[in-house]
Amino acid sequence: MIKRLASCLVLPLLFVRMHAACAEDVFPGPYVAGAAVKIDVGTYQFTSDADGAWLASFSAPGANSLRVRLAIPANEPTYESINIINESGVVVDTIAIDPSSAGTTVWTVPVLGPRIAVVVKRSSSDPSPPGIRVDHMAAEVNTAAVETHIGPNQMQRISEYSGEGTSKVRDIERAVGKLSFIKNDVSYVCTAFLVAEGVAMTNEHCVSDADVCRSTVMTMDYEYDNFGFLREGEDFKCTGIVDKDESLDFALLAIEGSPGRKYGTVRFAQHDLTENTSALIIQHPGGAPKMISAVDCVALSSIVAGRDAGTDYAHTCDTEGGSSGSPVFSYSGSVIALHHFGASQVNPAFQSVNRGVAITKTFLDRLAKNGIN
Repeated sequence: MIKRLASCLVLPLLFVRMHAACAEDVFPGPYVAGAAVKIDVGTYQFTSDADGAWLASFSAPGANSLRVRLAIPANEPTYESINIINESGVVVDTIAIDPSSAGTTVWTVPVLGPRIAVVVKRSSSDPSPPGIRVDHMAAEVNTAAVETHIGPNQMQRISEYSGEGTSKVRDIERAVGKLSFIKNDVSYVCTAFLVAEGVAMTNEHCVSDADVCRSTVMTMDYEYDNFGFLREGEDFKCTGIVDKDESLDFALLAIEGSPGRKYGTVRFAQHDLTENTSALIIQHPGGAPKMISAVDCVALSSIVAGRDAGTDYAHTCDTEGGSSGSPVFSYSGSVIALHHFGASQVNPAFQSVNRGVAITKTFLDRLAKNGIN
């Protein structure tokens, strides 16, 4: 039996439009986590402190996280620093502004919690407020995601997993991260995983162009630890699109800072499935801290249609909106599929299964051309 809470979702907080791609039977869309809302420059102001820094703060009650967009004037002078502060007063992002930034906009990383502050310090003694404007704010909120649970929801926190191959799961889960991005002024989340030191894979329907990449942040280690405390994670920005394919629904993203050196990388299965295979999916459903689906999770060996004919494996692992781009692992620790479709509402053949792009020789050859083995 399949349980679906909704086929399309309108969020209650700061939401200004509904994404048209929620009919995932045709082209799935990333999970709508919130929306980018234009801020009236008359509703806030920078205030100065004794050290010559200028601060503006913003809030959205009930938000999981906030991020803002900075608009850099064409004639803006250089700055000593532009820091992004969380509600605990900790610097979580530093924005570098140089002459090439003039006349552009830049999104900050998502800041956990319902408050965010921008602190600007000039490199000169100019006493006037900075010309930088905060023109958009995006909030990620908790709400019911589009769910595709095969039977009851059996996902669990990654730290609570104690089933088959626990040590292997602890090893491979580190390479999986949450993906946050802005597209058409809407805030989205997906899942991604590291395939090289500075390259991550996700779905093409999540991030597929340079403009969206500029707002994309991959957060690693965002999960609950063994004591139930939330690790806030570490953010890495997208710097470019390495490769993408609409039919295979994958995108390879260049990620700053080579996070694969710290968090490791996945390996891909080198052979097609020859029989139904016990599997697991490590994911960030609805943008939540890292979860795992392993109970009653099976990848079916028959090749079926995805975005194109003969590209996918069906699977029975629980997923939700935001799980797009998650790796489907075998218990050997190899990626056997790239999750991208929830159960179909219109095609009877796929009403009780989810789907992932099969890791076949065609897929592996494409990866090899990008230096990924």
